Parts: sequence; structure tokens; C-alpha cells
Amino acid sequence: GDVFGEMSLLSNDAVSADVTTTKRSIVLRLPRRSFSEMASTIPQLLAHISELSEERKRTTEAILRGEMEYREDGLVLV
Repeated sequence: GDVFGEMSLLSNDAVSADVTTTKRSIVLRLPRRSFSEMASTIPQLLAHISELSEERKRTTEAILRGEMEYREDGLVLV
């Protein structure tokens, strides 16, 4: 029920994430062109993906600054 690669869709850069699942999963691929078409007709989609991207960016920066850690049970403030 999650998404990944959204930052590259917004920035037009290469994907910077690796994803590993803990169980058998189904992955759906949304090509950049299809995303662009959907985002131009559904502004809420673009807003949601932008918010998600910004939150992940803030989390990544906090981890790099040593303010958060990722553990198996989730993110932890340090």
C-alpha cells in the first residue's frame, strides 16, 4: 500500500531508492508520461505526491544529521 520513486517523477531525475519487500508483493509501474498526464488532470494527485516527497526528504535529511534512525520497527528520534 505504499509508493516509491515519487521524488524522481517530480524532479525528472533517476530513481535514488532501493526497495526490498518483507513478503511476496505485487508492484505496479506507472511510467513518467502517464504520471504527468494524470497529474495535469488531477491536481490533488500532484499535491499529495509533492507532500509525500517533501516529508520523505525531511526524514532523510534528519537521518543524515543523526537526528533520526531507521530501525526494523520504524523511525526513531535520537
